[in-house]
Amino acid sequence: MRFILFPVILSCLALLSSSAPVPALSDAHEIIARSASNPAIRSIAQAVPRLYERSDAEISIKLGSEEFHLKKHHAQGESGSEVYTVTSGPHAGAFAKKKISEQEIEATTAVGDAIASGKDQSGGRWLVIKKSPGVEIEHTSKYINAKSDTTKCQEVVAGAIHVAVEQIVAVAKAHEWLHDDPHTSNILFNDQITQAHLIDWGKAKHTGAANAAALKLLLEQQFSHLCKSAAPPPPPPKKKAGKRAYELMY
Repeated sequence: MRFILFPVILSCLALLSSSAPVPALSDAHEIIARSASNPAIRSIAQAVPRLYERSDAEISIKLGSEEFHLKKHHAQGESGSEVYTVTSGPHAGAFAKKKISEQEIEATTAVGDAIASGKDQSGGRWLVIKKSPGVEIEHTSKYINAKSDTTKCQEVVAGAIHVAVEQIVAVAKAHEWLHDDPHTSNILFNDQITQAHLIDWGKAKHTGAANAAALKLLLEQQFSHLCKSAAPPPPPPKKKAGKRAYELMY
């Protein structure tokens, strides 16, 4: 009977965790947890609340007098912080980051990209960041129209690097924060690649110095994959001639 009950309970828990509201889910898991005699089943039932914390579940935080409704972003950063998007209100489309360093908060605020920062009602530290008006270079019309032609693609990428270097140097000079993590996901562009926008200040350095020549070399490495043409397919393997073919040839 236990072997039959076990998959049934698992199926019920899966359905509950995917569709039930929080109160119904909590009541159901408590009933199963109390009635299950098998310790393994009790453990699974007690883990149901954690199943509910799936990626599409929304949360709300309050920073000062402002409340933000958030949903976990599909892409997470490399620094260990948690990335969310603001789903509604005047800042819909903005980003929020949890488990964030004071340095990133300072840098993001200094360059004018911070909407709010501070600790929420449970003591977690947050930073809410303006949504950038740019997109990654691969999604711009100028790059898409040029990428099939190696020469044109290289010209477009060289122009993007020039625009990006100018922006990094200008921001460092104006705000005394060097981005210091420039790559294709952290430098966004307008559609014609005439403007660059810097995002993700997690590795920023507090300095007004920026070496344009060194930045150009670094960005050439980071952007080098954008114009590589696909390698030609390997030739088909040569058929080995059998004895009869060999005799006919000679």
